[in-house]
Amino acid sequence: MTEILYIASMFDDADLGTIFSDPENVSYAASKYNRLLCEGLAQNGVRVEALALLPVTRSNCKKILVRKKPEKSGDLTVRYMTTVNLPVIKHILRCIYSFFRVLFAERGTVVLFDLFAVSANIGMNAAAKIRRFERVCIITDMPEHLTSSKMCLRIENKLIADATAYVLLTEQMKERVVSGRKKAIVLEGHIDHNAARTEEDAADARDPSQRIVLYAGSLHRRYGIADLVDAFRACHKQGEVLHIYGTGDYAEKIKEIAREDPCIRYFGVKPNGFIVQAERKADLLVNPRTGEGEYTKFSFPSKVLEYMVSGTPVLMARLPGIPDEYYDYVYIFDDRKKDGLARALRAVLDTDVCETADMGRRARSFVLRCKSNVTQAEKIIAWLRHDEKD
Repeated sequence: MTEILYIASMFDDADLGTIFSDPENVSYAASKYNRLLCEGLAQNGVRVEALALLPVTRSNCKKILVRKKPEKSGDLTVRYMTTVNLPVIKHILRCIYSFFRVLFAERGTVVLFDLFAVSANIGMNAAAKIRRFERVCIITDMPEHLTSSKMCLRIENKLIADATAYVLLTEQMKERVVSGRKKAIVLEGHIDHNAARTEEDAADARDPSQRIVLYAGSLHRRYGIADLVDAFRACHKQGEVLHIYGTGDYAEKIKEIAREDPCIRYFGVKPNGFIVQAERKADLLVNPRTGEGEYTKFSFPSKVLEYMVSGTPVLMARLPGIPDEYYDYVYIFDDRKKDGLARALRAVLDTDVCETADMGRRARSFVLRCKSNVTQAEKIIAWLRHDEKD
């Protein structure tokens, strides 16, 4: 393995003011996952070139020609594909660019690709077959749960079938994805190893005049946000407020509730750096998603790791895709009971702050020690090199 070529959607917070005109229509989670993994691989001494697709559409970007300069830091180079922001043309050009970049890559290059960077992956797959490169498919969600286009779904399933190995989010994905003698590694996600440099205790960052319960993420009903709002309104006491960040099909209803109830405060979409600081200042972070639905077997909410590294205590349900080791470091609500979330919210908020602060510190220590992007990337590199020896 001489180099890793990483193909994925990627941008940074600064692009929200320069490229995207409507940040509410931009997916943050995929970009953060891919950027951190690229940085982790490079931190382990492997040369990494990322072919980054800016997730621009006609709805979130007014520009027709979108360019962004390459970025280089140590062993990582990020090259943003110049995008002609027009339907069909954008995808054709991405396909052509990735084909020739992979075709002329160094001998021994390993290609890691985010399954959902479809147009670039078509070109990559064709060229990688010609060069006989290893093609490692990163699957962070099952395509049938995320993709509405039948044509895209067929392409994604073809890319999965053609891949030589897989990086998966949950153990349950193996049964659905891996066939024959192909190999897979399960890594549920990662946090930024630079978070260890933040020495201030999260408890010291909080406002003593109020207690903040916070949710940041997708505001779709299916992920439990309506249940969280109802539970908080049913159990909160004076001086306790619920802060909500994000967008989704329940956002308009939240705005309506926030206008009527001063204890519910909606902040819309904010840069990830802003969200991380808000999480550190909160008293409790909540993931209201329940284990209902088959898709939860193939999902590890990225917010869980981001929450845990903040040092603020976390409340969540047991989810099929999350390993048991995590539950020693978070508070659990019973999603089988109608009032389970409200009861758990009240119980945690009534718990001595020294005890909840200790839970938050232990969670932070755990993910920094075991789930950083450098640690997780090291596992991928060792796995790839072991396969080379085989």
